[in-house]
This record gives sequence, structure tokens and C-alpha cells, in this order.
Amino acid sequence: MPQVIAPSLQGLEALDDIQLRAIGKRIANMVILSAEKATAHFAEPTKFKMPTDKESLEHLFLERFKTFDEARRKAAEIRVMHSIYETKEYRKGMFDDLSNLDLLKPISIADMGFALPFPQTLLIPRNKMEGFSKLFKPLEMPITRDTGKPRYAKAKLRIQQVRCLDETNPEWWGSDEIAMGGTYLQKDGTVKKVAKFNVGGGFDDGDTKNYPAPNYKEFANIDFGTDNIWPKYLNATLVLAEVDMGGLADFLTKLVNKVTEYVKKYLGTAIGAAIGGAIGGWIGAAIGAIVGYVLDKVIGWLISWWSDDIFPPVSIQLRLNTPYEIPSSHRIDSEERYAYFKGHGGHYRVTYDWLLN
Repeated sequence: MPQVIAPSLQGLEALDDIQLRAIGKRIANMVILSAEKATAHFAEPTKFKMPTDKESLEHLFLERFKTFDEARRKAAEIRVMHSIYETKEYRKGMFDDLSNLDLLKPISIADMGFALPFPQTLLIPRNKMEGFSKLFKPLEMPITRDTGKPRYAKAKLRIQQVRCLDETNPEWWGSDEIAMGGTYLQKDGTVKKVAKFNVGGGFDDGDTKNYPAPNYKEFANIDFGTDNIWPKYLNATLVLAEVDMGGLADFLTKLVNKVTEYVKKYLGTAIGAAIGGAIGGWIGAAIGAIVGYVLDKVIGWLISWWSDDIFPPVSIQLRLNTPYEIPSSHRIDSEERYAYFKGHGGHYRVTYDWLLN
């Protein structure tokens, strides 16, 4: 039977456009600098002041840093402080003009970064925006005649199975207990948190948690509306963590939320319009792709510089090409897809699909 919807592969398409990649790099640098500032405050609290805004990324990173044992904290402090006290040329090579931000001030990196003049090289002209539809190519979908029935306006993201391919280290210590959570982008551009839920315990190599049909685990039910903006791109980020990892699932979900807010703000400035209302076309695709790019860079930094035990979040995307009516002979669910999570010696596979409703 014809497939009418299909999610992209894990990681989304590569950010091939130079400007979109540059936007992603700038946001990633802001987030990484926030983690540096939090580390520096822990090392030298009287010198590196924390932002007064308790919702800033610095406070989120500091709480995560405090969960580490002393040996890991000390090793991370040495690496990060060495970088902070490097030469101006070294810092500029890492963070470009953001290297001039003052880490000593009780102001968040985000507030200082967004206050800088927006780089003119990142402004996206209208004629180029129209060409982005070629960068984010819609999938082929069967088009049927309008029967006058209401169109589908939502898509459920459903978890079918969580499988342990390789237990986290040290394996001799005991079995894994796994939780999931995450976020998704609503049609008005706001970020919705998916509450953490417990998948289960006792995970050893080869163990599986099934959510058999018709009782799949509903991760999100995203309203894409009945407006006429096409194609539509629905974005979600899956977070998987071991329960005893010091609130890691909540940390990652909050991090994804902040990153998505930054991407929307920066991309809105780049195109000369605030991103709100219904999100469709290339904008929805670009948000998801840039968020995935930023998370990849930030999580990579946390693993390398903090030696953090993290399963990097997985960003996935559903793409709908055109308004349509679906006859009863056509499927309204996608084929099964996989999201892979690798970290701290472990490897998990999550099976999911999408269902129009």
C-alpha cells in the first residue's frame, strides 16, 4: 500500500547551506560558552559571577556539573580553565567575535550574545529563502481528490520498542534502568516538553521493552493545523537516559528547549521576521536541522571537555508534502524507523513511527 508520510533519517539532512550552518555554529558557541562560564564559576566563584537570571543556561550547566564526582569535576576544571586563560587569538579561533564576551559579569552569555550587532553575513535575502525549498526537498506523496471530509490535522509520534544492544559500563555493576523524555515544536513555534517517563529496569544486552499494537507509547501528538502552508515539517527530539545518571533526562530536555528557543530567535533575525504563528515550509525544516546540528556540537563538547556520560539526544522530523485526502485503502501510519542512542559504553535502539489523526 502507498506510504503517505515518512520521517527523515536520524540526524536530519546535513546543513549544507553555508549561512544556516554558520547560524548553527554561532548558537552552538553561545551554548558552549555558557557551559564554560558555569565551570569557571565553580572553579573561581568570586571571580566568575553567575547570571542573576536563574533560568539561564549557566545555572542549568552548573547544576549538571555538581552531580559529577570530585575527580571528574577537577579534571574538567583544569581543561576548561586552561582554555579560558588561553590567548585572544586562540579564543577567537574557537568562538569568533563571541570570544570578546566578558565571562566575569553576572550576565548570561545568551543575553550578551543576542545584544551584539547581528552579523550581516548571516542575513538571508528573500530571493535565497525561496531557493531553500530545493535544499529541504519534500517527499513524494500520493495526492487524491478532495472528498470534502476534514483533513487530518495531527500526527502522533509513537514508540514501539526500546532495545538494549549493549548495556552501559560497567556492565558487572548491575542492569540499566532507562527513562525517556524530550521536546517537540508546536505549530505556533513554541516548544512543548514531553514529560519524563520510565521505560523500565533490568536492561542487559539484548533485553527489550515492547509497546505492542495497538498500545504503542504515545510520545507526542503534534497539531500541524489545516492552514495552507506546505510542505509541513514536524520536529521532535528524543532523550534517553539511565535513571541513576543524576537527573540527566531533565537536564537534556531543558537544554533542547533552550537551544530551540535560540534557533528560532536567531533564524527569525536572519530572515527579518519573528518566527511565530503557523510554521511550515523551509522554516520548519531549518529549525529542526539547526537544532540537531547545535545539539551535536554541544553534546560533543560536554563529552570531550567534561567527560560527561551522555546519550546524545536524537532529533527526528516528519515531512508532509501537500494538502490531501486519504482513502481508506491507504495507510495513515509511517513505516517503522529507528533512533540510535550511544553513550558511556551503552547502545540503545528505539523503534518509532508516525500516525496521522
